[in-house]
Formats: sequence, structure tokens, C-alpha cells
Amino acid sequence: MSVPGRRVRSIAAAAVICLVGSVGLITVTTATAAEAVALAGNGCSASVQNPHYSSGAGGNIAKATWSCSRVPTTINISYGVGGFWLWRCPNEPPKSETYLGENCTIVGYTGENVSVTKANTTYTRYAPPSGTPGARGAGWYMACTTWRSQGPGGTGGISTTFSNAVHLSS
Repeated sequence: MSVPGRRVRSIAAAAVICLVGSVGLITVTTATAAEAVALAGNGCSASVQNPHYSSGAGGNIAKATWSCSRVPTTINISYGVGGFWLWRCPNEPPKSETYLGENCTIVGYTGENVSVTKANTTYTRYAPPSGTPGARGAGWYMACTTWRSQGPGGTGGISTTFSNAVHLSS
């Protein structure tokens, strides 16, 4: 499911990867009341930049950042179905798990957790990871990350954060 260049064949698997969103950057949280308190208790947030060409990577990449107000906290993006994905689509994708899973290709992925040791400091991950060539090929690109925090406030619920879809020609 997380192998670059492979399509997700299961609608259920795609639903876990990226949930339906609306315009702009969003965070969708599915959590019990206790998990929601833990999520808020760690004070974590995520942001996913729009995919873009990187001359250093020689291709298209996406960047996600996390920050937490309580430390130490681990941002788990490697648990089970979590991760940070860069997708390439033949047409402008809606923020739909069905569309991404059936019509788009994963061209970048990282599942490296984030160890937050300094409060209110930005921590970064790239898809594809730093030191790896960027994705090539014209098309519509979208990135999303599925994550949860674990720290002094407990274990938070699963959150998914999207970029916007952008057309890239390289």
C-alpha cells in the first residue's frame, strides 16, 4: 500500500490513507472523547505544503511540518496505516479517498516518526524523504499525512492533513 509507483487497490485502504476533505488545508480527526483530550493535551498541529518542484531533489516533493506545545511527544506516522504520501494523478483530484486510491499513483512516501523534543518548534518530513530523488512526470499532485501524537497528554486520535492539488509539469 505504501510502495511508490503502486496504486491502492482497496477503497477501504484508501479511506484510511486520506479522508474526504474540503477546500484548503484541513485536519480531520476521528477520536473518542478521551483521545480528543489527549490530542489537545499534546498541543500538536500539522501542515502540509502544496507539492512543488525542488531543484535539490531534482523532482517534485511535498513537505509536512508538525509542532507540539508539550514535550516530549512522538508524532507517529509509521503506526499501521499512518504515513506521509505524495500522489500523482492524471486529472485534478478531488479530496476523495476513493478517487486517490483508484486513479492516482503514490510517487513519494515516508513513515519516519517525528520526535518532538522542543516545545513550539517546527519539525519537518518530506515525501519522498530527504536524500531521495523527487518524483518526475507531469500531472496533478496532492500530498496527505495520517498521524497521531503520543506524549505527556496521552495518545491522540488519528488525524489526516491534506495539501491542495496542484498541476506540475516536471
